[in-house]
Amino acid sequence: MDPLISLFALFVIATLAAARPLSLIDSYGGNPQPLHQVNEDGQVVARDHYPLWLGDEQDTAPWELSTLHGDGSRAIPSPGITRRYDFTITRDRLAPDGVFRDMFTINGQFPGPLIEANWGDMIEVTVHNNITGPEEPTSMHWHGILQRESPWADGAIGVSQCPIAPGNSFTYRFRADSYGTSFYHAHYSAQYTAGIAGPMQIYGPSQRYYDVDLGPVMLSDWYHAQYTEIVESVLGTDYSKLPPISDSGLINGRGRFDCLLLAPGTPCNVASEYATFNFQSKKLHRLRLINHGADGIQNFAIDEHVMTVIAIDFTPVRPYDTTIVTLGVGQRADVLVMGKTDPTASYWMRSQMPGGLFCAGNNNTQAIRAAVVYEAADTTVEPSSISSDNDAACANAPIYTIEPEQPMPMAAEPLQLDLTMTLAINDTGSFVWRVNDKTFNADLSSPLLFQDKLQEVASGTTYNTGDARSVRLNVTNATPFQHPFHLHGYHFQVLASGPDSSASRFPATNSNPLAPPPPSTWNGTFAVSTTNPPRRDTHIVPALGYAVFQFHTDNPGVWPFHCHTAWHQSGGMSINLIVRPEEILQASQDTKEATCLPWSQWQAATSYGPIDAAG
Repeated sequence: MDPLISLFALFVIATLAAARPLSLIDSYGGNPQPLHQVNEDGQVVARDHYPLWLGDEQDTAPWELSTLHGDGSRAIPSPGITRRYDFTITRDRLAPDGVFRDMFTINGQFPGPLIEANWGDMIEVTVHNNITGPEEPTSMHWHGILQRESPWADGAIGVSQCPIAPGNSFTYRFRADSYGTSFYHAHYSAQYTAGIAGPMQIYGPSQRYYDVDLGPVMLSDWYHAQYTEIVESVLGTDYSKLPPISDSGLINGRGRFDCLLLAPGTPCNVASEYATFNFQSKKLHRLRLINHGADGIQNFAIDEHVMTVIAIDFTPVRPYDTTIVTLGVGQRADVLVMGKTDPTASYWMRSQMPGGLFCAGNNNTQAIRAAVVYEAADTTVEPSSISSDNDAACANAPIYTIEPEQPMPMAAEPLQLDLTMTLAINDTGSFVWRVNDKTFNADLSSPLLFQDKLQEVASGTTYNTGDARSVRLNVTNATPFQHPFHLHGYHFQVLASGPDSSASRFPATNSNPLAPPPPSTWNGTFAVSTTNPPRRDTHIVPALGYAVFQFHTDNPGVWPFHCHTAWHQSGGMSINLIVRPEEILQASQDTKEATCLPWSQWQAATSYGPIDAAG
């Protein structure tokens, strides 16, 4: 271990400890820390930076003792440490962008507390559902975690658990089986869009040294209407409501709405605070970008700075430089940014959400911003930098630019599933989203994972892959909307994706989305090297386009594959893959009953019915 790195790690730990307000508990014991803290003067301040790994008693990275594979990668370490967290979900009234609205918080925070762990640690989170006024069920999904040892902890209602009933609790326990950056969120209806989300930071090997880890940069669109109202609207009969346009956007839960857009007399804070990131001159900073929004694609940039991408989702990649990082809902990117030489400088960090039928977007005239402030900058004035990047992309970065650090060749002779996504009208005249002409409606009381004869379960939305050792998903998007598709339980390979944009083929924003032109389809060729294709867990399937994914079936379970646009998942755009059913680990009876028994009792007492296909 390089002694300079060891000294740096100890310096970071000592700095955090010295700067910690007395009211906060040290994060190294696994207790949740907010993204923003309150100092002794009552001011809200950001955590300055994060360690290289957890554990101030260690001067060697925990994963350095794990087993090396022949390709240079390491087996998941087993350090024998459990990081414990306790989350209480409540309904509160806050104004993240200056406009007050009812929303959810976790431990009174939005975004929720940061989960930190080392690669290989066990993570244990007890979730208390204290939502009232009115009561609602909930659950929690750990986005991108593979759940190899614990498929029942995945958090998908109707698949791996029953909902957590109001007034009840459930403890999730799983291994940090991947490292990098992600987030957790509610997996009931579109509930997470109203505040039930927070970052996860799992420390592991890095292919590049950096000086300062500035932690999560959580990007999201933001709506002033309640999520239940939006769901009712987008699953109605008026296609002019598609897509719903967000009111503003947030970075780390903060933004500034243009109060002039509101009716006179509506309470609004014209000086709502932006999030602040403290840069150091001539230092190399790591930022962990996360799109945890509902619909909007984020085009992220820092004025006059270049970013070096080192990870996509949970996959370390060979570094490449860019001035804009585009993220669909559920996607993440870890980037390195070199600090400028002027310690008095400040700049805007900003994210643009392209609008129109294909990309959603937002109505706010104010840019989505946060402040980048150097150590000697005047913090009494806002940055005055001007953006030179105006990319309106509504697509993934070209897949040929993404090359994983650890090669994984494409397997031969996979089982291929051809999947076509459509928008349709059901028997009641309401919009529904379909995969192969079927809409998934979650059975909240009977999770698929708990079925007695899982190998015999089959429906229009459940696909049993049997004993196939590799599965290819050939996805055709026959709708004029982009769909960021997310696969639970796997980091899939992306073999082809296109076209980049269909705007020229379907330009009118008020055109009928039920009658689009024919989509482009995959021609059977691969757009990337088959010896090391890109890997990730979420990929944007272009409007009227296609994408081809493949994964090795080395994780038996029942795994959802769904659009991560909240309103599309609410409309049923989801399937479930039963992978190697004979080998799926079985949950204990206590685990099954921990959510299903209280749920059945609460449901019987309240006659509560689902509000959409996802809950």
